[in-house]
Amino acid sequence: MRGDMRGYIADSGTSGEKCLGNEGAVRDAIDAKGYVGICRKLETVIAGVRGDRSVRDLCREHDVSEALYYSWRDKILEGGKAALSGKDERQAEKELRRKIGELERVLGRKTYELEIAGEALRGWE
Repeated sequence: MRGDMRGYIADSGTSGEKCLGNEGAVRDAIDAKGYVGICRKLETVIAGVRGDRSVRDLCREHDVSEALYYSWRDKILEGGKAALSGKDERQAEKELRRKIGELERVLGRKTYELEIAGEALRGWE
């Protein structure tokens, strides 16, 4: 697999087709700069993750800051993590978001009730 990735990324700087898949030619015609940029980001991050060379050397070679490299790396890893997460994890996250929404609504109602009670108490003074 690792050998396949090296070949996959190696051609990304020329036409971009290997990096983009079957639709590469169409996408290159639409926005070559954007899609080649994606391939170069992937190439840089994969080279850094492989560890063959230091991140500092890669960043100098590709003319990017180390902070930008680490930002790309984190985004790529997070995207991969999300893509590979199981249905149960996504379902659990969905349930947590639903529960958060429910709790926010309850909190809003209680805040409103407290405001009304405070106004009523001020009226008794």
